Amino acid sequence: METGLLLLTLFILFIFPIAGLVLIFRKAGQKGLLAIIPIVNMIIWLRIIQKPMWWIILFFIPLINWIVFALMYIETLRHFGINKIYHALLSAPFFFIYLPIIGFRNKYQYIEDTSPEKGFDFKKWGVALIGTILLISVLQLYRGLFYEPFTVPTTAMEGTILTGDYVYTSKLAVGPRLPITPISIPNYHHTIPWLNINSFSAAISFPYLRLFGSPNVKRNDIIIFNYPEGDSVSDVYQSNISYYRLVKEYGRETVLKNHRQFGDIIYRPVDKREHYIKRCIGLPGETLEIKDGQVYINEESIENPPTLKFGYYIDAPKGIGRKLRDEIGITEEEYNTWRNYPDGLLYFTKNQIELLDKKASSIVIEKVNTEKGVWRSYLFPFDENFKWNPDNYGPIYIPEKGNTIKITKDNLPLFRRIIEVYENNEVNIVNNAVYINLKKADNYTFKMNYYWMMGDNRHNSADSRYWGFVPEDHIVGMAFLVVYSKGEHGLRKGRFMKHIN
Repeated sequence: METGLLLLTLFILFIFPIAGLVLIFRKAGQKGLLAIIPIVNMIIWLRIIQKPMWWIILFFIPLINWIVFALMYIETLRHFGINKIYHALLSAPFFFIYLPIIGFRNKYQYIEDTSPEKGFDFKKWGVALIGTILLISVLQLYRGLFYEPFTVPTTAMEGTILTGDYVYTSKLAVGPRLPITPISIPNYHHTIPWLNINSFSAAISFPYLRLFGSPNVKRNDIIIFNYPEGDSVSDVYQSNISYYRLVKEYGRETVLKNHRQFGDIIYRPVDKREHYIKRCIGLPGETLEIKDGQVYINEESIENPPTLKFGYYIDAPKGIGRKLRDEIGITEEEYNTWRNYPDGLLYFTKNQIELLDKKASSIVIEKVNTEKGVWRSYLFPFDENFKWNPDNYGPIYIPEKGNTIKITKDNLPLFRRIIEVYENNEVNIVNNAVYINLKKADNYTFKMNYYWMMGDNRHNSADSRYWGFVPEDHIVGMAFLVVYSKGEHGLRKGRFMKHIN
């Protein structure tokens, strides 16, 4: 159903308007097929509306290009005899209606302007500016309520989703989150490249509100969400290393004062934090534990997806032959990395490792598994009283909205960030007692639902084990379709319009 709705919207917003533009080109005495060739179509379009060719430069200037496009729609209407002001205002935000109407209806014929305008037309550019604002508002509404594209940046979900996959995310599947920071430039999530400035303004912001209540997230859904530790970032490291990690490693004073190494520390609103993609493993109100790599929910083992990967030490002095690598599914990049770093890991699904063991019995294979009790201090909650590691973790309770728990100095590290950051309270410890908003607290009632996200590539994924719970206001949507995939050697075969399970 999601794929069908997406195809319908793509037809309405892209295919139908392009078909209209093809017919507009023909009516203006140009070859219709030129309308589908990038750059060329812009040159011909400028010729049709009798605008100078140097406008092409404006297409590459952020924000200015949106105004220019709005003006091109206005001028197109004018050259087909549509001159009323309300049509001019609506032509940009509703281009997908106007272009087909002009193209398909014989009523509208091309009118060459025999008296081109001279000088700068402030009124026309003002109308174009208003049209641009309306267009951006419509696009923001569409991306906020329906679908949004997303390029996968890491190997954390490898096996299910690959680095370079261009996936579509459904907002409807989880309940659309209304924009929190409405003033922003489309196509730039939080930063305008080259200029290195924010693509949004926090001058106006709205409280968190989601249509249809709390997110409709189920176990094993593949979810796009805003990075929980992404509220504060170094403009040098961005979200590659969070501000909080830098503080743990170098100290707060060093990070704040050493501008040469760390740059400025930037705050980002919830909906402008980096996008992450993981599988939802734990739901609100559940207790999660990992034993030797296997996830347990409420003390019961959960079913693993067939694409689940673990890391393995591989001892193969003679290497792994190309034929076997192709058969198992080891990419050239993975293999070269392993060859250059002999102590490194290769990551396999259960089926892959069984095939490798069967086809090359001389290769020594050892699965990574850190024993229980071995503490990895870089894991959430970063406290020596919780000696957890990626393979043996928890048990940990996942907070549910409205649930009340006892709060003590001992369990505060698990929930402090929720209480203090996500739910905006002041937390202090005085004489071993917990104080919330300057009042002694023995318990706490959660205001939101929280989720536990993990990557399918378990030993190569920065996930909830590293930064904790994902608040419901960070949930963006559910990934459901790979439109196409681009790897190191170009487009990947077999990953066009591929449904995600």
